[in-house]
Amino acid sequence: MNARLAREITIPHAILHVVFNMSAAGTLRAALQQAGRSDRVIGFADSLSFGPINPPDPELRTAWMDQELQVSGWEEVGGQATSFWDEALSSNNRQIAWFTRRSTQEYAGFLELLWRLGDEPIEIVDLTDTVVWAGETGPKAPRLAVSLGLVSPETIRDNALWDLRTVLSPSRRDACRERWARL
Repeated sequence: MNARLAREITIPHAILHVVFNMSAAGTLRAALQQAGRSDRVIGFADSLSFGPINPPDPELRTAWMDQELQVSGWEEVGGQATSFWDEALSSNNRQIAWFTRRSTQEYAGFLELLWRLGDEPIEIVDLTDTVVWAGETGPKAPRLAVSLGLVSPETIRDNALWDLRTVLSPSRRDACRERWARL
């Protein structure tokens, strides 16, 4: 098979994991790979925990970053955000969103995802009150998972955190949308 033809063939993935920072995306990819799973992971490069979020327009956010924080080059993040939303909202795969309410970046991204998804079904892994057994050296100790990006791939794998997924209930979805509208 030639390279051009191989690029044109798309193989659907049964599960698409949606995470809200790039560190978390890399960590989750590594954990899934270590567990022998071929699930896809997409990460949101932007952080809706600051700057203009209504609407979370990449051009508005880029201008704000340049003017208010004097950070240049944010247009690359905006382009990545546009690609992320295109993929997250067009996927026909089973989606699992990972977040913790202890991370404003993860939680704000999750709330925006729900806002954009409408009533489409989604599963979640809410790590807010999750205690993991972790430790790179010495004995493992219990720790709160304050951000998926701060949990090692081995800890995710060893604790099988993907098994914590639940279907988001309509009442919880409504409460999350109400919270995001207030923000």
